[in-house]
Amino acid sequence: MVINVPETSIMANKAGQKQEDTGLSGGGWGDGQAEKKRIPKIKVSEMIEKADSPRNKALVAILYLTGCRNNELVTIRRKDIDLLENGVRIRVKYSKKKDGSKLKDKKHELFVGENAPFLDHILEYVRGFEDPDEHLFSGYGEGHLSRRQVRNITSDLSNGEVHPHLFRKNRINDLIGKGASEFQLVIFEGWSDPRPAKDYMKRSSKNIEELGRRLD
Repeated sequence: MVINVPETSIMANKAGQKQEDTGLSGGGWGDGQAEKKRIPKIKVSEMIEKADSPRNKALVAILYLTGCRNNELVTIRRKDIDLLENGVRIRVKYSKKKDGSKLKDKKHELFVGENAPFLDHILEYVRGFEDPDEHLFSGYGEGHLSRRQVRNITSDLSNGEVHPHLFRKNRINDLIGKGASEFQLVIFEGWSDPRPAKDYMKRSSKNIEELGRRLD
């Protein structure tokens, strides 16, 4: 199953709309509120504008639109991306330990629709590749960027406000807000266990209740 990524990730309430102009919403990192944060589209736009290379612009766009894992992002090769008439399909994989020692690759697909914001930065960058086996995000030498380098890039572009996993939380919460089912979340995330999806949906329900109590 392919999960379509929606166009925006902005909270659909007045407080969220205000935060779109002022910065990240939600609590601080140390108070257990990080999962409530949203990354306003204007913040992503600022990060992309600040990026000094097509590579880093595409990196931010893919993290925002797909919410893929850091280690999934760095292993993407040109051949893992299909440019379609109605968007872009991205195949990602990550290695997970099984039976305490063996690594097993888990794969799944993501789809970004043609009207998604920042898609043009992905298209422009990907079209410049000729070698299908080349890593999309190459580091120094022949390898790909490390996860630490990706964290440093997102931190530098956001003045320390955004890290790769926050993009992931942002996209999951956005999908829940747009009606994604537990099953769709499991497929989207590539989870083998539905419990993380249940946890996200439970937290989302609590957030809705908190907003409801503020009505007057």
